[in-house]
Amino acid sequence: MKRIGIFNQLGLALFTLVSAFAFTDTTGANDLHSTNCATCQARMERARMMGTDDSGKLTRLPQGVTANRYEVTWDLNVEERRFTGEVTIQVIVSQSTDTIVMHALDLDVTRAQCWRVIAKKNAIDQPGRDDLVQLPQVKIDKKNETIALKFADKLRPGTWALKLNFKGKIAEDRMSGIYLTKYKDPDGSQKVLVTTHMEPLDARRALPCFDEPHHRATFKVKLIIPCAWKGGSNGALVSNKEIGGNKRILEFATSPSMSSYLLAFTVGELEHTETVESNGVKIRVWTTKGKSHLGKLALKAAVHSIQWYEKTLGIKYQLPNLDLVALPDFPAGAMENWGWVTFLEPYLLVDEVNGAESAKLNVVMTVTHEIAHQWFGNLVTMQSWDSLWLNEGFATLCERTCADAMVPEMKPMHDFRMYRASALMADGKASPRSIESVIDNRKKAEDVFDGMSYTKAGSLLYMLKEYVGEERFWRGVSRYLIRNSFKNAERGHLWKALDEVIKEEPNGRDEPVGSYMDEWFTRPNYPLITVTVEKGKLQVSQRPFQYKIDESTNGRVWKAPLFITAKVGGKVIERILMLTEKEATFDLGGEVESALLEPGKAFYRVAYSEGLLDLIRVKRPELTATQHFSLISDSWAVCQANGSEKAAQRHHHILRHFGQKGADKHIGTMIEGSLKQLHQMLPKADRPCLKSLRQELLP
Repeated sequence: MKRIGIFNQLGLALFTLVSAFAFTDTTGANDLHSTNCATCQARMERARMMGTDDSGKLTRLPQGVTANRYEVTWDLNVEERRFTGEVTIQVIVSQSTDTIVMHALDLDVTRAQCWRVIAKKNAIDQPGRDDLVQLPQVKIDKKNETIALKFADKLRPGTWALKLNFKGKIAEDRMSGIYLTKYKDPDGSQKVLVTTHMEPLDARRALPCFDEPHHRATFKVKLIIPCAWKGGSNGALVSNKEIGGNKRILEFATSPSMSSYLLAFTVGELEHTETVESNGVKIRVWTTKGKSHLGKLALKAAVHSIQWYEKTLGIKYQLPNLDLVALPDFPAGAMENWGWVTFLEPYLLVDEVNGAESAKLNVVMTVTHEIAHQWFGNLVTMQSWDSLWLNEGFATLCERTCADAMVPEMKPMHDFRMYRASALMADGKASPRSIESVIDNRKKAEDVFDGMSYTKAGSLLYMLKEYVGEERFWRGVSRYLIRNSFKNAERGHLWKALDEVIKEEPNGRDEPVGSYMDEWFTRPNYPLITVTVEKGKLQVSQRPFQYKIDESTNGRVWKAPLFITAKVGGKVIERILMLTEKEATFDLGGEVESALLEPGKAFYRVAYSEGLLDLIRVKRPELTATQHFSLISDSWAVCQANGSEKAAQRHHHILRHFGQKGADKHIGTMIEGSLKQLHQMLPKADRPCLKSLRQELLP
């Protein structure tokens, strides 16, 4: 799922604590992109209100019963804002039980049947007279969002079928489960469409189901809708018939085995672009009437993405169809439902000729993000919401890597190295969460879609890729995906696949991946790396970085990859080393004349000694934009954390020597924000020089 806002949760506007300076301007000539921060915030707040109840812990379903197949029909009564449904679920009972518990929320289950599935017999066929067991009692548990089917006799181990009839409301006050959204046609007339959003815990609002990520099953969907409407779901359309009463029934092909949160459909007065093919996959962009011409760039991005991911990962996309659907109202930027990917309109539609460059990049990266999920999340799904980063961290890394191969002139990877600043800020707070956290209530399940799961996890995967080597990294990731296809996975499955490839292709950086990466994912915060040169050698130390110091964490040490560019004996060299202790001295093979860490490749902050800063200053014209940005942003973060006049004077010194007019836009934002704050931190006598420095550095 793509969070609302190009930078997911926090932008550099927050990082600089000056909300007036937005990191990226997402407005443009295209009216679709006039969505401002207040509107986005309102949408996010509506999303957070989707039945959130953090009064109790999530109840995990009992073990012993799993679903492997659903056949569901929804009859949508749009005028009355309600639906009726019928679902047949094939379940595997592994131990005798007289109770089957599954999820259901805001649904009225009107009838339940159960029968034994005999070998070679289709579970969806109507049962014979002797196959039915006594009708179960249905008990509803609203607090735990479950229903229990209670049987008079125990069900023996084997394969069973459950058939449930149910009804519910098409929501208008929340964007979860099955909901209705209103919009206006090009002629100004009021229209509605019906769509879904199931992630993380809302498939249970649409049908009774086993609504946990590890309960994978296939889904075959039928929809009864008004005759004038069109629609789609995860599988390709296989039948479209009028059935009388001004209604038609749409039938879709069975989906791959997937988690319930990926189930989706949309119906309404829709149109779509031409169908294009990419490596045999049929791709379309769906919109409300009059907007399909704005889907051309998204279509190109989807074609590129299929080709790039198949080549990079060595695994084919698993469906014959890929439909991208633009919605007028949606609780996120986009959602990766397998085969039927839904988007908030500005994240999919843009005028390819007249749209702002930032709006175009937003569309490209949102498409590449969601298509990454067709492998990371859909093909291989995290075992539980605790490990959401296995979905979102990879999608965050891949969205920019894939986009960079399509539109390198827009510099998506360049921005990614700077974009990590938002997560560095959030993770520097006194009590952030670790990337992997226990998700034990609905609020946590919704809040886990944050900068830790996206930006920090994506940055750490980028750091790992740079440390082990790009080819070895992608080969290991491919092995992880192949081995766990149509299954659920945890962190250890990824490390195991990478370790195997590393052993096969040693390059000197061959430690078991978990030995140095586990702590980054299971503990909050990150280190401040201090660098100096003493007697011609590089001296490096670390301590936890926090804006408000927590003395209890002072002894913590990370195993931190160091990406070093140094001048040694008159030559520029590059080294990749590992800092494993609180302090270390590195011999780089000669006298170190200057040295710079590449924090854009890692997830930590760097502080240089005064002497080393002077050496770096001489080489300022050779600094890359990422090095330049990191130098200033890390200095400002240390200044904010310290809060002293001395720290402010030091940052002022760095701005004087490393700031430059007309610098990269991100650097300019950083300079402008920190100058405003410095005005409050420095004594009055020093403030006039800030004014002249502002005039010197900023347009």
